[in-house]
Amino acid sequence: MKMRLFELQEYTGNICSYSQWTFDVVLVLYKYKRSIWRHIMTNEEIYARYSISTIESYTSKELKKIRALFLECGVAQNDDQLMLEHEHAVNIATYGTDFRAAVLACVNGNSESFGILEEWEYVRDYRYSVIFTTENFNSGLDAAAQFTSFERKCFPFYSGIESPVFWNYNEDIAFLKFNRVFDAIAPNTDEEVRIRYPIIATFHKNAKLIEIRFDTLRTVFIEGPDDFYIELIASIQHFFNRELNCELTPLDLDFLITTGQSGYGGVRLVAQSMRMANGTCAELDSGKNEQYLLPFVGELSDFLVRFEDSFNRVPDLKHAFEDFIDEKNTMSYYPWITLLWENGCKTKASKVKFTFNYCQKGYCLMQHYFSSTLVGMERMNNVVGFIDAVRRNTT
Repeated sequence: MKMRLFELQEYTGNICSYSQWTFDVVLVLYKYKRSIWRHIMTNEEIYARYSISTIESYTSKELKKIRALFLECGVAQNDDQLMLEHEHAVNIATYGTDFRAAVLACVNGNSESFGILEEWEYVRDYRYSVIFTTENFNSGLDAAAQFTSFERKCFPFYSGIESPVFWNYNEDIAFLKFNRVFDAIAPNTDEEVRIRYPIIATFHKNAKLIEIRFDTLRTVFIEGPDDFYIELIASIQHFFNRELNCELTPLDLDFLITTGQSGYGGVRLVAQSMRMANGTCAELDSGKNEQYLLPFVGELSDFLVRFEDSFNRVPDLKHAFEDFIDEKNTMSYYPWITLLWENGCKTKASKVKFTFNYCQKGYCLMQHYFSSTLVGMERMNNVVGFIDAVRRNTT
């Protein structure tokens, strides 16, 4: 359903210009009209509308994965042969490698696709996450299990943080998924836009950590000042405190700075922001350097290693170099760092930026860089596992 400003003139009278006042009035009336069609349409029709809009924003990698899931679960098929066990399967053979068209055909033609999408939103990879601890982890997990349990079907969605759906995924992980949606009128095209926006609270049972996972939201859906993500995280914290009796405390990840500098566990420090004791600032990035050496500090450390025999002949010079490097590393403040896990080869590498004390809120915002090949939550789980292992070894 496309809604343009001139189509709403019957409600607002003569609209002569797109002033801010006019746009605000139109937006109010649009929201009123939206609430009406939500009551008229069935849940499946509403679900399909939001799902279709959301799928339009997926990457080719994600669409290819969803298409594979549809084929695997019998929502789709690649030929005209009748499948008795999946009689409503959508034939997507004609779409070839047009993954978006194939996925949209399944969503429009088979309501069983909704449950697959719901499941996918639990286990997919997300752009951002924040890790918390809590003293009431076990009781909080038990309280979370009292919410509606996950099934392969479409669930209601909301404009706020409420009524999550619980999934005890396996012995290591459980989820609470908050199904949010957003609607807006695009200011440049006057078209109605909508999107599904899941937020995943992940219970890491062995580590007893709670990780909040979420994605970037287009600015057209964000009203007010640029603090949407801060408010989002705060609302999750309030929900846990109110509904699960869990006070979420940000996990201090400052130890990852020395972990990256030392190369513990094979992790690579590939970028960092430094504010040095003398007041100077620097942002260092290894770029495409195959050895992942950071400019300046990393190169000096490598220089010491390569000419170790020569430096051993002049101990005072060697110690001066070592003290200089150590001072820069230990006496500097690091607003953010980027770590890389190679995982055997570059195509399987995980790269994460850690922004410490994000916006002075005490927590570390983790930004998981896009991978053109890897899809799913495994990379995020592995990072949390690494963090927990280092934390246990340093305490």
